[in-house]
Amino acid sequence: MKKQRFNFLLILITVTITNNSYSQENIDTIYGLNPILYNGQKYSYAVPTTVKGNQYLVNQNFIHGLVNLNGETFNDLQLNYDIYNQEILLKFELNHRTIVIKLFKERIKEFTLNDKSFELITGTDSINIIYQVFGKGKYKILQHWQKKLNLSNVSGTSNYVFSKPLKSMYLQVDNQKIKYKNNRTFVSLINASNKIEIKNYLKQNKIKIKKASDQKLNELISFCNTL
Repeated sequence: MKKQRFNFLLILITVTITNNSYSQENIDTIYGLNPILYNGQKYSYAVPTTVKGNQYLVNQNFIHGLVNLNGETFNDLQLNYDIYNQEILLKFELNHRTIVIKLFKERIKEFTLNDKSFELITGTDSINIIYQVFGKGKYKILQHWQKKLNLSNVSGTSNYVFSKPLKSMYLQVDNQKIKYKNNRTFVSLINASNKIEIKNYLKQNKIKIKKASDQKLNELISFCNTL
């Protein structure tokens, strides 16, 4: 049997036969799964029961979504986003078993979790960073989500607890990403001729940008892109 052309581990192999490799043609024939999508490392991050909270953006439940891999879009998937480890997870059934893999981020352009949109943007160190994205056009709002694992502050315990989701906020202007913290710093990044309109929009709609809902952020950035 020919050695597979891919230089990475297929989860199909780890689930069924170890230390063997298959060509793409054989995988399609045997398993009926597209190796472009069902290709990644087994997700094995286990959290002890003594740890409070979880490592995900929302919770441990997988969410309906899509993912774009190397320009090809795959729909109707069960996805989750581990923001502590910065991993995009795919769940599927194989031989009556539930499998979870972490997808290779260097191959992903974008993905969604229900109505939330994410893009992977290459940083200055050539590492792909995951951002939740609002808007299309000259202006985009980017949010990078993380969690920390902290020692519990409850007296008499030595357990650990995941923090609430922590976000870093950026405004992307003509593909240049700049960090902001509040309404004032957000407005400072807008073109001088449009600052008054944006400031009035935030005031009239009672938007505190640090705490604004996804809907409010989408409406705000859409307004910015009309100016």
